Amino acid sequence: MRQSSAVKTWIRGSAVVVLLLLSAVRIFGATITVTSTADSGPGSLRAAIASAANGDTINFSLEYPATILLHTPLTLGQSVTITGPVNNLLAISGGDRVGVFIVNAGATVAISGLVIEHGSSLLGGGIFNGGTLTLTEVNVTSNTQGTQLGGGIFNSGTLTMWISFVEDNSTGFGVALVSGETGLGGGIYNYGEAGGGTLWLINSAVSGNVANQGLAGYPSGGGIYNDQGRVTLTDSLVTNNTLNSTTPNYVGSGGGIRNDGGTLSVMNSTISGNSADFGGGIYANSGTVTVTNSTFVGNVAGDDGGAIYSVYPDTLNVAFSTFANNAAGVEGGGIDAGGLTLKNSILASNGAGTYSTGNCASDSPFSTSTSDGHNFSDDNSCYEVLTGPGDFSNIPPGLDPSGLEENGGPTPTIALLANSPAVDYIPLSSCTDTSGIPVTTDQRGVYRPQGSGCDVGAYELQTTGSVPASGNECNGIFNGTFQGDITVSNGQSCTFIAGRITGNVTQNGGSLFTRNATIEGNLQITGSSTFSIATTVIGRDFQIQNIPTGAAQNQVCGTSVGRNLQFQNNGTAVQIGSASPPCLGNKVGGNLQVGNNSASTTIFNNTVTGNLQDHSNTAPTQVVGNTVGGNLQVQNNTGTGQVSNNTVTNNLQCQNNTSITGGGKATASKQGQCSF
Repeated sequence: MRQSSAVKTWIRGSAVVVLLLLSAVRIFGATITVTSTADSGPGSLRAAIASAANGDTINFSLEYPATILLHTPLTLGQSVTITGPVNNLLAISGGDRVGVFIVNAGATVAISGLVIEHGSSLLGGGIFNGGTLTLTEVNVTSNTQGTQLGGGIFNSGTLTMWISFVEDNSTGFGVALVSGETGLGGGIYNYGEAGGGTLWLINSAVSGNVANQGLAGYPSGGGIYNDQGRVTLTDSLVTNNTLNSTTPNYVGSGGGIRNDGGTLSVMNSTISGNSADFGGGIYANSGTVTVTNSTFVGNVAGDDGGAIYSVYPDTLNVAFSTFANNAAGVEGGGIDAGGLTLKNSILASNGAGTYSTGNCASDSPFSTSTSDGHNFSDDNSCYEVLTGPGDFSNIPPGLDPSGLEENGGPTPTIALLANSPAVDYIPLSSCTDTSGIPVTTDQRGVYRPQGSGCDVGAYELQTTGSVPASGNECNGIFNGTFQGDITVSNGQSCTFIAGRITGNVTQNGGSLFTRNATIEGNLQITGSSTFSIATTVIGRDFQIQNIPTGAAQNQVCGTSVGRNLQFQNNGTAVQIGSASPPCLGNKVGGNLQVGNNSASTTIFNNTVTGNLQDHSNTAPTQVVGNTVGGNLQVQNNTGTGQVSNNTVTNNLQCQNNTSITGGGKATASKQGQCSF
């Protein structure tokens, strides 16, 4: 049940808030309590699974810490929720003999608060997932024996991981052949060839895993091996993963991640301390890799591509990222790629050996690598690529010599010095990724730009001041405790990253961005305000009122409101909740009221303790996937409305609306226009 303390510190910062999001996806039914640590028999986990029906929840009442030792794997063919005690208090162990969990195709399973350890299986030592699986605060660790593909996890379905850890797993030596290859995916093997293989890692870590060479092939993907699937990392860590070859000249690739013919997206994440022969951080082959707002530090390749090795004609798109202190034994200490598009990024102090190319190299004489501009390299090795507008070679970018540190946000970053030439260097028109999509925050979630332009790399330096120790006007970034009330006014930009405000927050203009923050009082937003309220705890009421037509489109997601959430009399579009990760619905302790708005509003995946009221709106409104403890009332709307897939405890009422469509869940009695 071991867990890396450094990784735990970086990831746990947003754990409390993200756990609230489970209510948006949880399955409801009967509750079965496990009272025995025996492998089978009355009160056992196996017996609970055998008796569970679709929609049931399994929880535990044991003396902790506890371990349940299995003699055969636990197979889940039905859709259930398994809720453990968190804090590494309960382990489910395969005893280094059997796999731990098997999730069959067609099952939708949510597991939280468990340690899954010491599993042994050809495919996924700890977990084999062929269905739809969500892991929250789960530690998949020390699954090592007899595993061929995926030491910790084999995924051929859809797997979403929140605040979870895949650490100290490995593929086994000399295991029997299944696919003709062994030693792939020390932590996770994501298999997408048959159309499945979708993996989301959110506020999670893949750390200390090893892909060992088996009976055939080369060890690859120490942390993650993506075989033609889709992998997305958000606010996550891939660190200290490696490969182990037992045969001379059997070189391995992708110490952190190997992407083989699939799609890999790395956002707001840190890849550090991984090692391989090729591609210490990432090895990419015949697929598409997109890296945005991410940091690569201390990755090592024995041959080429310390941070990233991308095989031509693989597509590699990199924007707003920082590569520092990576190394390669031959060339390309930072990036070795033939199909690279590079934008708004920093490469510094990356070393290489034989051919003396430090930051950059090309894996192919037919290289199609290009620059979209505003990149910094502190040596001349990137001269063939850095030909875009505002590119610089042989210019120190002004990185903080302290290196990788906790600078706020869920993952560590490298800060910029105040006198860095990268500060405010990017024109506002170029503050986009390689697809032209605006990038409005840095890796930590700090709003871009802080000054006249965006900063190069993954870190945006605060240049507009800081929250004062006294007084109540907010103009800057804060991640500590502020005593009292705060006001955000026109011309001000206020960002809270993992901070706490003991009073109320009032915004009547300017910009307000909160992430992983706590507001103990009320939050009130009015006027021409720009805001993004994500994964935030609001102790009392939250009101959004009188936002005029033409104001920026805004979002509230992943947020817990202690009392009521009111969205009224607004002329600009706002999304309340979300239909997809990484930031899902909100949790409202009282009522959610949406009324008298003249712009389209979407209300997705929220959990409301009281009533949800949607009334008197003149623009389209969507009310989808919400869980309501009281009544859901949709009344007197003249815009087109959609009401579908909501779970309602009391009554579902739709009356006097001009146009309404719907369907899906029918848990409550439907009245009026809701009787479709």
